[in-house]
Amino acid sequence: RALTAQAASLGVEARVRFLGQVRHEALIDVYNAADAFVLASTREGCPNVLLEAMACGTPAIAADAGGAREVIGEPAAGLVLDERTPEAVAAAVRRVLFS
Repeated sequence: RALTAQAASLGVEARVRFLGQVRHEALIDVYNAADAFVLASTREGCPNVLLEAMACGTPAIAADAGGAREVIGEPAAGLVLDERTPEAVAAAVRRVLFS
């Protein structure tokens, strides 16, 4: 509810979807519908979620954690963040979507 309220207060509620838990079989539809995938967590092992998103052709943006740099090896696959701040995430999303 807090995120929904925040999206409304920022005027982006028509552009943001909070899906909650999604069945694994339905993830392909979510990844295919997305313009970009953001993984901003600070601790990751081998981030399978990045591989799944990129396998669907969705560019990935990830914090520099775990194996993100190894997984996102080329610019066409997405970007790895040098810093994990809201501004850095926003800049990366703009770069992926509008470059």
